[in-house]
Amino acid sequence: MFKYREALQNPQIAFKEPDLKHGVIEQTPLGLPRLVSGGFALTACVTTQTDGRQSTWAIRCFHKQARDLQERYQYISNFLQSKNEQFFVKFNYEAEGIKVGSNWYPIVRMAWVDGQPFNEFIEANLRNPSCLKDLARQIELMSNRLQDLGMAHGDLQHGNILVRDGKLVLIDYDGMYVPGMPYQTSNELGHTAFQHPGRDRSFFNETIDRFSSIAIYISLLCLSTSKGSELWRDHHTGENLIFTKQDYKDPANSALFDKLNKCLETESNSKLRQLSNRFQRICLANLKVIPSLDRFLNEKDLIALPSIPSRTNQPPNPPLPKQPNLFSAHDIMQLIKHDGDKITVVGCVFNVVEYREESNLVATFINFGDPKKILLM
Repeated sequence: MFKYREALQNPQIAFKEPDLKHGVIEQTPLGLPRLVSGGFALTACVTTQTDGRQSTWAIRCFHKQARDLQERYQYISNFLQSKNEQFFVKFNYEAEGIKVGSNWYPIVRMAWVDGQPFNEFIEANLRNPSCLKDLARQIELMSNRLQDLGMAHGDLQHGNILVRDGKLVLIDYDGMYVPGMPYQTSNELGHTAFQHPGRDRSFFNETIDRFSSIAIYISLLCLSTSKGSELWRDHHTGENLIFTKQDYKDPANSALFDKLNKCLETESNSKLRQLSNRFQRICLANLKVIPSLDRFLNEKDLIALPSIPSRTNQPPNPPLPKQPNLFSAHDIMQLIKHDGDKITVVGCVFNVVEYREESNLVATFINFGDPKKILLM
């Protein structure tokens, strides 16, 4: 991260494309380029001017190696540039995009989307069932279109879907499958709260979005019921919508599926209850026989789905979530090494300082020691 941040302080030297050379990079309160860390890349926000027209771009710089990642992006870039779908953003892979030291490295340039995160939009509209049903319909249409194109996003989840002017926009194309790709394996498995428990890297084709599309669709319809706010309160963790990996692994003993069956029966919503029961069976089915969302919704006799086993008296305890790495606040070199990662820092707080511009809070600094002494070390 430090090398990229250092290079981005001088965009006229760092970038190859003329518009980026003269672009304005979003900065932190300390005046440094703001970089957001993702699975494979760091993202900077750059605003450019071309012929009097202003554009804002997400510039993704790779900080982790993944097999064939750059070649995959070239396939994705070529394919998306040949299409004009409203739920994709303008996207281009540049093999020599940024210069760090004396070497050129690739970047991915994506149009910046000022949309609302999917989960935040849902939470703001929990009392607007027609809005949530419209989102479900958009998920269905998008799923159908991806299927028609013979492609898949690879990681459909709340963090990769934005809502702009009421319409869905997909971002983060790291795990995308497009026609013509020669690869037999995936370089990522997607968010576990949206993926079939049986998904592994060897399963990589145009059908990898099927399970997540169904999970998102069912979640939205359940949240559009009179129990939606309660379901969100009790089952949304910030890392899912309402379902978790454990619900998929053991639907018979899932508290959520049990609650859905009861509340949907009370509401006499036989159609949604039928879909919920069918989804439980799909969780137990082989990944390769999962139907498309369209078939899931419209065909009664799909495949020989497994039956749901009886509920046990003692539901298994869900696995503890993986905790971030733990470091001492005084282990400065380790903290620097993990810049951009999610970690847990332990120490005695020296003071808390708020940085404001006019009356707006821009950043909060939590100091575990005297910053003046640390800077002099």
